[in-house]
Amino acid sequence: MKLTLKLVLAGHFLFFTACKKISSKKKEETGIPTEQPARRFVPLKLESDELQLTFKYQENTANLIEISGSDGHIMTITYKNQQPYEIKKMKNNKPFQLVDYVKDKEGMPKARSFDENGPVFTPTGYYILDYDQNQQLGKIKFYKDNGELFCESALTYSLGNVTAQIQSNYLGGSKNLQYTYDLKNGIFKHINCLERLVLEIRYPFFSASQNNILSSSGTETPLENITYSYEYNADNYPSKLMITTHNRKQTFKITYAELKQ
Repeated sequence: MKLTLKLVLAGHFLFFTACKKISSKKKEETGIPTEQPARRFVPLKLESDELQLTFKYQENTANLIEISGSDGHIMTITYKNQQPYEIKKMKNNKPFQLVDYVKDKEGMPKARSFDENGPVFTPTGYYILDYDQNQQLGKIKFYKDNGELFCESALTYSLGNVTAQIQSNYLGGSKNLQYTYDLKNGIFKHINCLERLVLEIRYPFFSASQNNILSSSGTETPLENITYSYEYNADNYPSKLMITTHNRKQTFKITYAELKQ
């Protein structure tokens, strides 16, 4: 099983609005330019010598609806009420896995996984997504199809980035992972609900973070440590991604599409 996101007083409001008008008028009179909103981008392509990935989105949104790779893998996502509802995975145009999202008895998001073989869908397990008071994904509990809890991940955040992950395997063993980040715009930061989608995306460099991951390390498995480096464009988004492991290095060129304001 591969289980590899007012009370506003009228007087105060009028005062605030009046101040904004006065401020704008002063800027116009003195020739001071008004501040423009930051441009927002989502990735369209990641291309290396070994792998090319293409992304598709719902029109005029940041809802990712398809990732297709030159390795023959395709993942499609459908939405309901602006939330992922169903994920289908294919290899060489043959469907092999389905994931759907429902609510458990306590109302928490539950992702159910099925192996797909023609018209036959075989349940393989599920996981529960537990969000904290800041609406950040705090815990993920993985279950076998018979309801047996076998693994749990606890996430720690700083400035919108996952900085630590403790994976407890109830069949024996655990893993502690640490992450570091740059201070630039994250490649994937504007993709909606990515904290859910990364759990199903097969490519490990996907990160549901505000910034870009620089390192992933664990003391239990040092050979699995990964370092990341970047070249950036004028908007402070990575234009190139370099991934280094203990025995290889891979470089991706990144192409973006700008989201409408």
